[in-house]
Amino acid sequence: MPFFSPSDSSPAGVSPPSPRPRHLSSFALESIMQGHSAC
Repeated sequence: MPFFSPSDSSPAGVSPPSPRPRHLSSFALESIMQGHSAC
């Protein structure tokens, strides 16, 4: 139980949520910056 809990919670809880929101934030920021610059 202690081996499955940290193993599934560590990589599954820190891997997907970390790169996912970061990439989305970067893309949204770039899109807004580009739009502001083009406008």
